[in-house]
Amino acid sequence: MTSSGPTVSVDPQRPPVAPSETPQSLRKYPELFGQLGVHEAPTLYPTMEEFADPHKFLQSNIAFGEKYGILKVVPPHSWKPGFSLDPETYKFTCRRQEISLLGVVNRTAKNYSDRLRAFHAMAGRTVGSVPALDIKAVPYYDLNHCVQSMGGVASVENQNRWPEVAFSLGLNMANAMTLRQIYFVDIEPFERYCQQTRTRLEFLFEEESVEGSEEDEEDDDEDEDEGASDGTKHELRDFEEIPPYDPDETCMICHRTDTQIGCCRCQSYAHVRCIATSSPGLQTLPKWYCPKCLAEPLRFYFSKGKSYTLNEFKDRADKFRATLLKSLGSENLPKDALEAVLEKEFWSIVEGSRSNVVVDYGAEIRCDEEGSGFPTKGSYKDDPWNLNNLPFVKESLFRYLDESISGVTVPWAYVGMIFSAFCWHTEDNFCYSINYQHFGDPKTWYGIPARSASHFEKLSEWLAPEAFKEAPDLLNERSCLVSPRTLTSHGIPVFGANQRPGEFIVTFPNVYHAGFNQGYNFNEAVNYTPPDWVPYGFLALEVYRTRKHVPTFCHESVVMRTVRFEQSKEILGAVLPYFARMVKHEIEKRTKYRRLSGRHCNEKLVTQRAVDMAIQNPTYKCVSCKTIPYLSRVYTESDRYYCTECAISSFQSRDARIYGIFETLCSDNSLRALISDTKKAILK
Repeated sequence: MTSSGPTVSVDPQRPPVAPSETPQSLRKYPELFGQLGVHEAPTLYPTMEEFADPHKFLQSNIAFGEKYGILKVVPPHSWKPGFSLDPETYKFTCRRQEISLLGVVNRTAKNYSDRLRAFHAMAGRTVGSVPALDIKAVPYYDLNHCVQSMGGVASVENQNRWPEVAFSLGLNMANAMTLRQIYFVDIEPFERYCQQTRTRLEFLFEEESVEGSEEDEEDDDEDEDEGASDGTKHELRDFEEIPPYDPDETCMICHRTDTQIGCCRCQSYAHVRCIATSSPGLQTLPKWYCPKCLAEPLRFYFSKGKSYTLNEFKDRADKFRATLLKSLGSENLPKDALEAVLEKEFWSIVEGSRSNVVVDYGAEIRCDEEGSGFPTKGSYKDDPWNLNNLPFVKESLFRYLDESISGVTVPWAYVGMIFSAFCWHTEDNFCYSINYQHFGDPKTWYGIPARSASHFEKLSEWLAPEAFKEAPDLLNERSCLVSPRTLTSHGIPVFGANQRPGEFIVTFPNVYHAGFNQGYNFNEAVNYTPPDWVPYGFLALEVYRTRKHVPTFCHESVVMRTVRFEQSKEILGAVLPYFARMVKHEIEKRTKYRRLSGRHCNEKLVTQRAVDMAIQNPTYKCVSCKTIPYLSRVYTESDRYYCTECAISSFQSRDARIYGIFETLCSDNSLRALISDTKKAILK
């Protein structure tokens, strides 16, 4: 559906907006947003009549949404739902955020420098954390990243590209030989050790076998769902002292007990003799770091913070903000100037050019357990803009989702303090999201339009290749910030908005968004799936397959149930072309697997009930690519499920071919008949 133009505003307290005007006329603030090269996203001011139907209103502004990625919606003045929670009794647990570690480049550089210094310390050498040339700090990570991006040290050395390395790092090319010396003295021995360690101790770095236990997989699922760690084992932190001696621990190298020393990082244990064999030339005292912790970057997780009531958190947040503003000399600045100062300061911390700040963030608080800020009584209880209702308006396809999903169909609440942040991410299954601020200080948003999503992903991986090598699904972990200034300098459009109390922010499908809080506030968010979302949902499945990321819900199930049960001809007409494409692709896959498996193909029709029960099981997924099989799957003797696509791919290797019961939901002819019947229903 296309937009007919901007929504007309006739509110007497706001300037009128004509449909023929450009998006700039909808903006409340100057076109340039902040100081980072970001432009402001449109702000929409619907009348009460326009606001009455959220689906119709949002559909009329799809063109804006696709162009800018995010929109701010300011409801009519008379729309005031109020806040229903008791600040004395509402309690939640925070996550702890070290702001400088949210920046993926700064975090990766710090981790690399930590490991490099630890390696040299064990070799009896001391290196500075950052060498300086031309009064410019050159992190070891930046130097190594530059060399690797030019094809590696052998290529740079053979082609004498050290002057080019200096120029790329913003240095005078006269420093080329100094950089070369730093690289070969400090970096090259460490890089060589890492490569040799990965080869010699390959068993330490093998990925979990697909034959691993179901219990391990369930544990992994729980970790993914929680999105945060308790911070006791895997949290990125400074190197610690040697753990206490424990003879009952198993040696990570020979797998025998009576170990003598523990790793300062991961608390793995080993024998001194085994260390001498596996890491010749490296000392074990006064500290020892195991080969894996030296050779591989550490995964990052948020650590668990304290629990607060709203009033307790407000006291902490307000005191912290007042202290911070005083330290910046900004406590008396006017609102617009203060917002600009805070934005600049936040990104300076993220990029590592300011002292670190540690804050608490009440994020992803389940409204189905702790309560929603929207009223549960009165006229606003059933209001379509009440985020408890919006996912299920008559045009939303979530009506055909068999399960209630916290954070998707049930809102999550967010309680922020100054500089608490949410990292770059897209919504689950590339859904729309609607975020409402109940009260508090502004929340600053940034959005990248869907057309630039792939460019953003490639740039992020280029900026921090080590981090993405260790965690290919890093962007789905919501722990990666890159400055909008960096993004715009590489040609990626970024649009921003400051959200204030009583305002909505809408993010469109496959739009990366991030931001931070300028003080104490309370927001609530949920997802929404109108018919135009369907192709984005299929795109999400393709992206998730390459990243081995488990979808939050089964997209194919929602689409098929819509086609089977929807009464609206308009919705059926919008969804049917994508369903027909899905069926065509499915029948092609079935035909190919039948041909490849030949006489070993044991095909069995399964019931709709059996499949519906399976997809509601959080452990049900393809063992290989982690997608949720729906219309067909292969069930093996080892009690494992594979999607048909992965089963087909297995035939590229004679030893890895996947055979089993080929379970299909609906025959090929039944799927074709469903398409035909739906076409007839639309034409009636």
